[in-house]
Amino acid sequence: MSVLSEILHDLVQKKSSNGAELLEKHPTTKKGENYLGTLTSLTLKYKNHNNTNEIVHIVIKEEPEVSADMLETIRSMDLFGTEQQILSDILPKIELLTNTKIGPKIHYLAPKPPIIIMEDLTQLGFKNRNKKIGLNTNEVNLVLEKLADFHAGTILLEEQ
Repeated sequence: MSVLSEILHDLVQKKSSNGAELLEKHPTTKKGENYLGTLTSLTLKYKNHNNTNEIVHIVIKEEPEVSADMLETIRSMDLFGTEQQILSDILPKIELLTNTKIGPKIHYLAPKPPIIIMEDLTQLGFKNRNKKIGLNTNEVNLVLEKLADFHAGTILLEEQ
């Protein structure tokens, strides 16, 4: 059983003693769109402790599939560690202070091998945009509103 399979097994065991069925697995982004990690979307079905079927949509972020030199450079910058700290510690505090959802719910973090298992935000209507096409005015305004919430939250967090 791979490390990822063990992690998913443990994650599901917290919600169900019956295991889970993998309904769907696909790359979250096209090759080359996310330089610092490999993103995979999974849809799992399981029976909860009340014996009711539940479906969970998650995204798994792992180290990118790059050359050994590039991987060493990425590891030396501790980018996964920084992202994990922001997602697990800083963003939840900012969301609490601003009463605004800014990032995904985190289900699991591991430093070695570096893995982040998080909520799949496409289920809330978010979409990955083609960076060559860009965003329309409404989308830019939504991004700026979230950025303003984040900025205000960092100031409130700093004042505490």
